Amino acid sequence: MVSLAGGGFLTIWPGDDAPVTVDGAVAMPGIGSAIEPEQAAVRRVVLEYAGGMETLIAHGSVATPGILAAFDLASRHWGRVSWQTLFAPAIRGSSGRLSAFLCGARGGVLGAMDTMYQRGKIQEESMYYEHKKHDGSLPIIGVNTFLGGKDPQTEGGEIELMRSTDEEKDQQVENVGIYRSSHEAEAAPLLNELQGTARRRENTFEALMNAAKVCSLGSMSHALYEVGGENRRNM
Repeated sequence: MVSLAGGGFLTIWPGDDAPVTVDGAVAMPGIGSAIEPEQAAVRRVVLEYAGGMETLIAHGSVATPGILAAFDLASRHWGRVSWQTLFAPAIRGSSGRLSAFLCGARGGVLGAMDTMYQRGKIQEESMYYEHKKHDGSLPIIGVNTFLGGKDPQTEGGEIELMRSTDEEKDQQVENVGIYRSSHEAEAAPLLNELQGTARRRENTFEALMNAAKVCSLGSMSHALYEVGGENRRNM
C-alpha cells in the first residue's frame, strides 16, 4: 500500500485453501447503473498547462479509494490480531520521527509554513531556471521549447484557450451561495470545531471530513486561514 488514497487487489493464500483475491480497486460513482457511457455528463476542458492540453471530466474523474476496505475485509475474514495491535509498532516507531519532522530544531514543516520558506524557495528556483532558459544556457526540450536541429523550425497553429463565460462564473457563485444558505445552521458548529482542532494542533482530518458534508471548500479554507493568520508574523 503506497498511500491511503490508493486502490489495488489483495491476494491471500489461507493455508491449505485456494488463493483468494480481494478487489480493492477504486470505486467510480455510478458504476453498475443503467446510464450508458455516452449518456453521462462529460465536459471537455482545456487547461493552460503545457501550452494547452485537453481532457474530459465526468463522474469517472472522481473515485473512492478501496485499499483500506480490502485490508479491512481481509482482516475480518483471515486476520488473527486487531488493527491496533498490528499497527502499534509502526506508530511507536514513527511518532518520534514525525514530531521531529513537524517541529524539529530547524523548524520542520511548521517552521517552514510560518516563514513561508516553501513559497519563497519555489519562486527563487523558478526565476533561476527561467533566466537560464531565456539566455540559452539551459536549453529546454519538451513541452516548453522544441529545437529541430538543422531542420527549419516550424510554427504550430494557434491553440484555442477555452475559459468559462461570465454567465457560467456567475452561476457557479450563485450555486455556492445557495448551498451555503441551505446548510448555514449545520455548517457553523462544524467550522468552529475545525478551527478549535487546528488551534489545539490536533489532526484536522476527521474535522475536515465532517465539515465537508455541509460546508463549501471556500468556507473551510477561510476558517483555517483565520486560525493560521493568528500565528503568522508576516501576514
